Amino acid sequence: MIEIGKHCQTAEKECMMNLSAPFLIQFFKDQMMSVMPYTTTVFCNELEAETFADTHELGTKDLK
Repeated sequence: MIEIGKHCQTAEKECMMNLSAPFLIQFFKDQMMSVMPYTTTVFCNELEAETFADTHELGTKDLK
């Protein structure tokens, strides 16, 4: 995923990522975050957003 992200960045293209599932956010936090510098758009549902905030200790449950 990092190689794809680097390619997108070099080619000036969008790189989008879906958080996919709460357990991925919890158990693969470092791996997912290593892709974020190359990501222009992140997709997720409400549960994934809440899990992301909790896992990264953002201190909010506000989905707005």
